[in-house]
Amino acid sequence: MNQSFMGNRLAGLLVLISAVSMLGLLLLFAYAPYLRSDDSSDTDVISRSAVGFAGLKELLSLSGIPDEIDRGPLLRGNSRPSLVILTPTETTPAAEVTEFEYSAPTLIILPKWMTQAVPEKPEWVSKSGMLPNDIVVRLVKGLVRDASLANKTGSARNIRTLLGQAAPPGLPSMMLKHVEELRSIGGTRTILNAIDYGPILGLVRRAGQPVYILSEPDLMNNQGLANADTARAALAIIAALRQGQGPVRFDITLNGMGRDPSLLHAAFEPPLLGATACALLAALLIGLHAASRFGAPLRAGRVFARGKTMLAVNTAELLRIMGREGAMAQRYVHAARDLVLIRLGARRFSAPEQDELLAILERNNGLGIQFAELAREAGDAQGGNALLRVAQRAYAWRKQITRGY
Repeated sequence: MNQSFMGNRLAGLLVLISAVSMLGLLLLFAYAPYLRSDDSSDTDVISRSAVGFAGLKELLSLSGIPDEIDRGPLLRGNSRPSLVILTPTETTPAAEVTEFEYSAPTLIILPKWMTQAVPEKPEWVSKSGMLPNDIVVRLVKGLVRDASLANKTGSARNIRTLLGQAAPPGLPSMMLKHVEELRSIGGTRTILNAIDYGPILGLVRRAGQPVYILSEPDLMNNQGLANADTARAALAIIAALRQGQGPVRFDITLNGMGRDPSLLHAAFEPPLLGATACALLAALLIGLHAASRFGAPLRAGRVFARGKTMLAVNTAELLRIMGREGAMAQRYVHAARDLVLIRLGARRFSAPEQDELLAILERNNGLGIQFAELAREAGDAQGGNALLRVAQRAYAWRKQITRGY
């Protein structure tokens, strides 16, 4: 005895589970960037480590300066930033820094320290030395062809600064209390110069916008802002570099934390959400329709069936298609009359004699059906229903007049 591999209910349940799983997988793919944790210990505005800049964002907020985090061009607001801050790492491709969209004043804070994560505290790092100058300077080679970096070993204290000729209005000279292994930059127009050490903030222009390069990140990272004097100096520098009252925009796309929306994500958000819901509903209806037709496919039959029955059925269907059913009534009645005459052995008689014989038999047997009446009905027959009614009465008449033969 043959049994199906699985029942209809089990098959339907498997299809339902597969559909729900596929939908869940699509949602995870669409929202994966938004579900990713923002924890970081690198040189970005999310990081709370010593080399991160989360403290700078908090300092701006507490000082009444608006700020925002830039996760990609498609997620930016409509406001024009007064200053864009880039915090590339040593692994950032130099081409990304060179080809960045410089549409507003921009401050590039170069990395300085090699760090290692602290296993017990994921947001902490430990310094293991300075990054080599050639690794750092390559980040801005596309902006400054003659860029160079220089280091001063040891701790520098009470560093006096002078303003360069390219310094913007409102930038005060300042005293830097303590900077460890100060790093200066060359090849740019000087904004801020550390006496006896060299420029630490330079200026170049890109796409018509000022691009400031800070070679000493300890002036603005979390470690440096732990000192109140350094925090005031960082705030004064940013205030002088801003143009307008727009927010200070912290870019994290160079840090690999962008969230550019995909087409898959857009399909689950307005205004495409309605179309997606309609498509899912249509798929559900298609599945329900398919479930009602579930089962083993029917075995294909013969193109042309055999036997007298199929011959009669095919002939009747052909007459129906041609609209000749009503015309068959008279022929059927005459065929019944001929069968009766054959049974009575009266086929050799003339037509008047045959009619007289049938009339005598009908009168003597008291038949309720008369041949003349059948002939009139057959002449008026139209369509299959009338033909069937005449055929039934003609058959009954033949059986009665021949006494069942």
